[in-house]
Formats: sequence, C-alpha cells, structure tokens
Amino acid sequence: MNRTNSGRRPPPDPNSIEAKYLSTRPALIRGLAEIVERRPNDPIEYLATFLHKQVENTRAQKKKEEEAEQLEIEQQQAEEEKQHRAQLKNEIRTLREQEENERKQREAEEKRKRDAEELAKRHKELATAPPSLPAVREEDDVFVVEFGETELHRRAAVQNANLSELLQDNYHSIASRNAEGKTPRDVAVDAGLQENVDQIDTFCVQLLQNGNTKAINDLVLCGYTEILNQLKTIEDTDEDTNDFINNEVPQLLIAMSRSTAKTNGGTTSKQQQQQQQQSLHHPYYTNNSGIPSYSSSSTSSSNSSATLASSTNENEPGDFLIGYGAFGVIWAVTDPRTSRRVALKKMPNVFQSVVAARRAFREIKMLCTFRHDNILQAVDILQPPSQIDLFNEVYILTELMQIDLHKIIVSQQPLSVDHCKVFLYQILRGLKFLHSAGVIHRDLKPGNLLVNSDCLLKICDFGLARTEELDKTKCMTQEVVTQYYRAPELLLGAHHYSYAIDVWSVGCIFAELLGRRILFQASSPLKQLDLIINLLGSPPLDEISTACDGAKSYILSKTWRAAKVNMLYSLSKNVTHEAVQLLLRMLTWDPRKRITIHQALENNYIHEGRIRYHSCMCRCCFSTPNGRQYTVNLEPVRGFRYDDSDENFCSMRQAKEYMHKLLTEFSQANTVPLRLNHDSPLYKTFATSQVAQAHELPPSPVAWDKL
Repeated sequence: MNRTNSGRRPPPDPNSIEAKYLSTRPALIRGLAEIVERRPNDPIEYLATFLHKQVENTRAQKKKEEEAEQLEIEQQQAEEEKQHRAQLKNEIRTLREQEENERKQREAEEKRKRDAEELAKRHKELATAPPSLPAVREEDDVFVVEFGETELHRRAAVQNANLSELLQDNYHSIASRNAEGKTPRDVAVDAGLQENVDQIDTFCVQLLQNGNTKAINDLVLCGYTEILNQLKTIEDTDEDTNDFINNEVPQLLIAMSRSTAKTNGGTTSKQQQQQQQQSLHHPYYTNNSGIPSYSSSSTSSSNSSATLASSTNENEPGDFLIGYGAFGVIWAVTDPRTSRRVALKKMPNVFQSVVAARRAFREIKMLCTFRHDNILQAVDILQPPSQIDLFNEVYILTELMQIDLHKIIVSQQPLSVDHCKVFLYQILRGLKFLHSAGVIHRDLKPGNLLVNSDCLLKICDFGLARTEELDKTKCMTQEVVTQYYRAPELLLGAHHYSYAIDVWSVGCIFAELLGRRILFQASSPLKQLDLIINLLGSPPLDEISTACDGAKSYILSKTWRAAKVNMLYSLSKNVTHEAVQLLLRMLTWDPRKRITIHQALENNYIHEGRIRYHSCMCRCCFSTPNGRQYTVNLEPVRGFRYDDSDENFCSMRQAKEYMHKLLTEFSQANTVPLRLNHDSPLYKTFATSQVAQAHELPPSPVAWDKL
C-alpha cells in the first residue's frame, strides 16, 4: 500500500471510480477508511462489532420512539376522554339548570296565581266592610292616622288662618305680565298654543252670549292656566279637545264657583263685583290679589285629565312650622296655584362647607329624581336668584305628610298587627326601589318615615344617602345612621359596607313597631354594642371579619354571652313566631348572611301587609265595576342606577353652580313659578327659624385605635 511521507494515502484521482464512489457514499467510505486505519490487523472483526452495535443502537432508538409515540397517543386519548367527560358534565349541568329554572318558573307562576286569587279574595272581603283598624291618635296635635281617613283634625289655633301666607304665585294672576311685559295668554300664543287659546276664547264668547258672567270670571280669575295645561295634555294624547271644552270645563267652573263661595263665605266683595263688570269688556282681566279664590286638589293620575275638587275644608289652617332637622326647617303651606297643602322646606345652611353642599345636593336631586309611592317627592322648587353670588338658601316644596312614624309609636293609642304589617311592607317596598337604583339610605329611623292620614308611608331625608361603593378597597364614612339604628359593622369600625346596613335599621324599626320602644337604646356606641351582644349573643370572629383590630380585641375581651332571642317574644302580646323569625334574619351579625330587602318582601309575614296596601291604599292598582285590577309588578324597581357623577364638586363656587343648575332646570318644568311672600306676617318667623343643633346629628363612631 503506497503512502505519502506523512503516512497517509494520496487523495484519489477525481475522475477515478473510487472518487466517484466516495462522492456518493462519503459517510460509509470515511467510516471504513477509519476502521482500516485504526485496526489494520483485524478490520473485518472490528467492522462486524461496530455494525452490531449500530444495529442495537438503532433498535433501541426505534423502540424509544415507538414508546414515546405510544405514550403520546395514550395521553392524547386521555385528554380527549377528559374533554368528553367535561362536555358531558356541562351538558348534564345545563339540563339540570334548565329543569331547575323551569321548576322555579312553574312555582313562581303558581305563586302569582295563588297571590292573585288571594288578593281577589281579600279584596272581596275588604269591599264588603270597611277596615276595622283602630285609629292612632296624638291628642296634643289632634292628628289622626287611620285607614280610609282623607282629612285631618286640624289644630284649633290655626283653623281661621288665611290660605297661602308664605307662598305666592309669581305671576300673581292670569293677566299679570312677566319681565317682557307679556301675559300668560301671550306666552301661550308665542309657544305655539294658538289653537288651544282660540278654543278658550270661543268658549268665553259662548258664555258672554249666555250672560254667564260668573263663569267667565271664574275662568279668567282661576282656571285659564289650569284649562290651558289640560288642553295641551289632551292634545298630546290625540284626544278630542272640543269634547273636553264642552263637557269638562263647565264642571271645572262649577267646582271653582263652589270653592269661591265657601272661601268667601258666600259673599262677593265690591272689588270682585267691579272685576266681574270689567271682565265683560276684557275676557282676560283678573285681579292682582296673588291668591286664587278657589281651593282644588288633583285626582288620580290615571285619568286623562286632572279634575278640581268640588269642595274644600272651611277650617283649612294657615302656615305653621311642622318640624326641623339637620339640614332644613319644614313648614306646612298652601300652593296658591292649586290650593293644595304642601310642605315647604327651607335649607339655610347649604353652603357652609363643601360636604354640607354635597349632602344637600344629593337630597334635592333624589327628591327630584325618584318617583315612587313610598318615597317622598319634590313638588316644586322656588327659583334661585339669577346671580350665583346671592344664592345662599334653597326652598323646596314636597308632598305634605301629617305625621312621622316616631310620633305614632310614642302615642298612647294601640297599634294593631295590621298597622305593623302595612307599615313594614311600605318601608320594604320603598327600600327595594332605592336599592335597585344603587342607593343606600344610611339614616333609616322612624322619624324619617312620614305617614299621612291614610296610613300611606313615605321614606324621606336623603341627606346621608349615597350610591353603593363598588370598589371594596375604598373607605366609606362611618358617621352615618342614628346610633339606635346603626348596624354592628358600623359600630365595629368597618371601612366598607353595603345595603345590609339599611336592613338592620329596618329590623330595629320593626321591633320598635312591635314593642312601642327603641330596641337598642344606649347612651354611647360602646354601650350600643353591648346591648346588641346581650340580645344576639357574642359573635364568632368569622361573622365580624370586616371589623377593625381594636373592635375584634374588644369583642374577645368581653365575657362570652349566649343569645337571648326569647326576649323578642316579650316585645308585645301580638308578637308571633313568624315575626320573630323575620326579625332575627334582619338582625344578624354578619351582613353577608343578613336577609335582603327582596327576600324580606317574599316572607309570609309581609303577605297580609301587601294585600292590605294593594286592596285599598295604593295608586298602582284601581277598582273597576268588574272588581279590583292589580298591577303586574306590585313592587317596582328602578331600571337603571342613580347617577352621582355630578356630585364630585371640590369648591364652594362649583357647588353653587351645580346646585343652581339643578334647581333652575327643575323649577322651569312648572309653568307658573312661585316666590316667597315677604309681606306675610309669618315671614319674619319663617326667615328666622333655625335648623337642628349639632347634637342631633349622628354621633361619631368609636375611635377603636385609641381604646
């Protein structure tokens, strides 16, 4: 074998067969060449050994690949089987949920049918005889709270007072002119109501031809704006306005005439006689007394047009102070446009601070926004000064309620079980609407629950109300809710709370209705907490998880106490097991386990109150010759959350601007604005009336970190 000087063979000729073979099988040739070089003596044996090892390695590698492939196949099959099982579980769960929903729907439908049958049955029973509920009277103020009563026993000291002492119609009369020198008739013509004005003119001509000057006088003095507004309403509903003019207006004028006769004692003054003579020559002439000479009240809103009452109370009282609170003074006054008795709330300290302005803004906006039978509503707002710098006070008109629940509870007359049930139902019904709007009241107590002579209850005082805080990491103020009705999570220093604090307050009010005394009446928040522990027992730590560390330490330091729920049965002889069970579900330590308003309304104890309310008290249902017609939704909710985005003002100037805009927009919705009568003999007393003192505000929470 020829070798070079280096001991290696020279490279083959590129054109030789060896070179061509090497180019096609380079790896094999190189391997054989290396074997020959390393083992020149026994290359064949080494090659056989090498090939055997290669075959073994190849087999082992192939076996590993097969095992890995088999393992992958098994894993894939297992995953597919797992997914298949999960899909089957989902299908089974979906089928079960569908069956459960169908079952619940069937049960709900059956329950609605039973309730409807029960309501119809109860209505028949109630229709055969008037409600036999005892009256609830407060002899000092001569108030009456009784089903079916529509008039109050008025205070003797104010029986002969004149109507509308504090409020006056800003236009004074139908012929008085506005700032532009235009009468209301001119304003109506400018607003495109010429057709309606022409109809009234035609009717006046007919009255002149018939010589009915008294009817013309009543129309001009009192009814022009009222009739014009009703014509506009009827026109919007595409009804026949001529039929209204020919049939309804004469009845309105008769009502005006009767009311005028009663108000004036059946006599006509010399000035009125002169005005009647002048009205023959000018059908739109009127006096400038500023007070309409008739008393009227609107009937049910279900009618296509409102009607005027045919009679009025001769002993209608004048204006007088009926109450005061932390943010306002409330007077009973008369709306001169309708002679309707309303409440005038004066809010003098609105702009003392940004916090006070924000709370007042919330209350006014909620009064103007919420429309529910069991929530107090704003009737009108006196227009604020055009210059914001002169804007310092707010005057708002609301529905007049004769008494609050606190006065009823402390009176000497007995409260029946029916009273308790119908009051509790109305509280829950109003709260359901508030909570559906995302609003927590935060100051529920008997003094903030107003009641009229028909036992209709309305929730009021939204000065501390606010929307639910969805971010649980944000701290909420603890200076809310009057101490006696404050939930334990607030007493324990929780920085975040929910609608459950209102439910606790309702439970305290419920117990107070049953027992005619405050359930947890203590002189300090710590003693308040001790009273709760004494009744409900010491709470487990998992039920006070939202409490601060200092409060938890205080609870642990106290001697363990067992619950004494049997004390609830001693509240009254009329307390039933059903009432106590509902009360205990409201008075629960853990707010997460506390019953919701929706669940409380489904409780059997509330059923009688619901029947009573919708059989003879509510405005959502109505009677027909064929029987009582009940609305589908007996406890309506608000379809969207209350918007509080405009409450985040930071400066006093911004607060005034926001408040001024809110009041202006609401007051402009009324055609005839109102103003204060500065010439009234009561104005000085009204102007100097003050709000409640600081000690009547909710007390500050316990400073647990300083104990």
